Amino acid sequence: MRRLAALAAAAILLTGCGADQPDPVEGAEQLAQNIPQDLDDHQVVAYNMTEDSGVVSVDGEADEVSVGSVVTVGDVEYEVVQIVPDSGEGDGPDGWISIRER
Repeated sequence: MRRLAALAAAAILLTGCGADQPDPVEGAEQLAQNIPQDLDDHQVVAYNMTEDSGVVSVDGEADEVSVGSVVTVGDVEYEVVQIVPDSGEGDGPDGWISIRER
Protein backbone atom coordinates (compact mmCIF):
# COMPACT_ATOMS: atom_id res chain seq x y z
CA MET A 1 0.00 0.00 0.00
CA ARG A 2 2.84 2.41 0.84
CA ARG A 3 4.48 1.56 -2.47
CA LEU A 4 1.31 2.51 -4.33
CA ALA A 5 1.06 5.78 -2.37
CA ALA A 6 4.69 6.61 -3.19
CA LEU A 7 4.09 5.91 -6.87
CA ALA A 8 1.00 8.11 -6.87
CA ALA A 9 2.92 10.94 -5.17
CA ALA A 10 5.75 10.65 -7.69
CA ALA A 11 3.29 10.66 -10.60
CA ILE A 12 1.67 13.83 -9.26
CA LEU A 13 5.05 15.49 -8.84
CA LEU A 14 6.19 14.47 -12.32
CA THR A 15 2.96 15.66 -13.94
CA GLY A 16 4.06 19.26 -13.40
CA CYS A 17 7.43 18.76 -15.12
CA GLY A 18 8.76 21.50 -17.33
CA ALA A 19 8.12 21.33 -21.06
CA ASP A 20 11.72 20.35 -21.74
CA GLN A 21 11.65 17.32 -19.43
CA PRO A 22 11.43 13.85 -21.07
CA ASP A 23 8.66 11.41 -20.22
CA PRO A 24 9.37 9.06 -17.29
CA VAL A 25 10.28 5.50 -18.28
CA GLU A 26 7.11 3.43 -18.37
CA GLY A 27 7.13 0.46 -16.01
CA ALA A 28 9.98 1.84 -13.89
CA GLU A 29 9.93 3.25 -10.37
CA GLN A 30 10.32 7.05 -10.48
CA LEU A 31 12.38 8.40 -7.58
CA ALA A 32 11.37 12.06 -7.44
CA GLN A 33 14.19 14.42 -6.49
CA ASN A 34 14.55 15.00 -2.74
CA ILE A 35 11.33 13.10 -1.90
CA PRO A 36 11.85 10.12 0.43
CA GLN A 37 9.93 7.09 -0.83
CA ASP A 38 9.23 3.70 0.70
CA LEU A 39 10.31 0.93 -1.64
CA ASP A 40 10.29 -2.70 -0.53
CA ASP A 41 10.09 -1.51 3.12
CA HIS A 42 13.20 0.68 2.73
CA GLN A 43 13.50 4.46 2.52
CA VAL A 44 14.95 5.58 -0.82
CA VAL A 45 15.88 9.16 -1.78
CA ALA A 46 17.29 10.43 -5.09
CA TYR A 47 19.18 13.72 -5.29
CA ASN A 48 22.03 15.69 -6.93
CA MET A 49 20.99 14.72 -10.45
CA THR A 50 23.04 15.93 -13.40
CA GLU A 51 22.85 14.87 -17.06
CA ASP A 52 25.16 11.92 -16.34
CA SER A 53 24.79 10.96 -12.68
CA GLY A 54 22.88 11.27 -9.45
CA VAL A 55 22.85 9.98 -5.90
CA VAL A 56 20.50 7.31 -4.56
CA SER A 57 20.34 6.80 -0.81
CA VAL A 58 18.86 3.57 0.55
CA ASP A 59 18.26 3.71 4.30
CA GLY A 60 20.88 6.46 4.59
CA GLU A 61 23.57 4.65 2.56
CA ALA A 62 24.25 6.89 -0.45
CA ASP A 63 25.84 5.84 -3.73
CA GLU A 64 26.55 7.85 -6.88
CA VAL A 65 24.81 6.25 -9.86
CA SER A 66 24.63 6.59 -13.63
CA VAL A 67 22.41 4.91 -16.22
CA GLY A 68 23.18 1.19 -16.07
CA SER A 69 24.20 1.24 -12.39
CA VAL A 70 22.62 -1.27 -10.03
CA VAL A 71 20.91 -0.12 -6.83
CA THR A 72 20.18 -2.77 -4.20
CA VAL A 73 17.08 -2.21 -2.07
CA GLY A 74 16.84 -4.98 0.50
CA ASP A 75 17.14 -8.21 -1.47
CA VAL A 76 16.03 -6.66 -4.78
CA GLU A 77 18.34 -5.26 -7.45
CA TYR A 78 17.21 -2.33 -9.58
CA GLU A 79 18.93 -0.96 -12.68
CA VAL A 80 19.08 2.81 -13.18
CA VAL A 81 17.36 3.38 -16.54
CA GLN A 82 16.97 7.18 -16.57
CA ILE A 83 18.36 10.24 -14.84
CA VAL A 84 16.57 13.56 -15.32
CA PRO A 85 18.04 16.63 -13.61
CA ASP A 86 15.91 19.49 -12.28
CA SER A 87 14.66 21.72 -15.10
CA GLY A 88 15.04 24.87 -13.00
CA GLU A 89 11.41 25.74 -13.70
CA GLY A 90 8.61 25.92 -11.15
CA ASP A 91 8.59 26.24 -7.38
CA GLY A 92 10.56 23.12 -6.47
CA PRO A 93 12.85 20.50 -7.91
CA ASP A 94 11.33 18.37 -10.65
CA GLY A 95 14.10 15.89 -11.47
CA TRP A 96 13.96 12.15 -10.97
CA ILE A 97 15.81 8.88 -11.31
CA SER A 98 14.01 5.91 -12.87
CA ILE A 99 14.92 2.43 -11.68
CA ARG A 100 13.62 -0.93 -12.94
CA GLU A 101 13.73 -4.26 -11.11
CA ARG A 102 16.25 -6.63 -12.68
